[in-house]
Amino acid sequence: MLNDSGLQRVIDFLDDDLDVIAVGTGATPSRSARQLTEEVLRKTASETFIDGDVLIKELFLDETEANVTITEWGIFCNGASVVPGSGELFASTGANITKNDTQSLTLSVEIEVVEVA
Repeated sequence: MLNDSGLQRVIDFLDDDLDVIAVGTGATPSRSARQLTEEVLRKTASETFIDGDVLIKELFLDETEANVTITEWGIFCNGASVVPGSGELFASTGANITKNDTQSLTLSVEIEVVEVA
C-alpha cells in the first residue's frame, strides 16, 4: 500500500521534473519516442495544479505562438528546458488542432498517480 505521504512524494517528484511542454506538426510519437517528431514550439508550463492524486500542467499559447496545425504534443522530463532536444518525452499524444493568429489555446496534461494492486 502506498501511504498518503508516499503518494505526495511521487506527485512532488513529478511536479519538479515535468515543467516543459512542446507542440509539433509531425506524426504522433511512438511509445519509444524520446522527442516529438517535428517540434515547433517548446516552453515552460504556464500553470501547475495538484488536485489530490492528480498533477495538472497547463500550457497557454497566445495569438502569436504556434500558428500551425498541431498534430502532436507532449510533456518533457529528465532535465528538459525550453531548448529543443533537451530532456526526454515523458508523455505525448496526437492532435488535430488548427491554430491561427486570432486564437489563443490552453493545453492541459493531467497525470493521475494510482496504486495498482
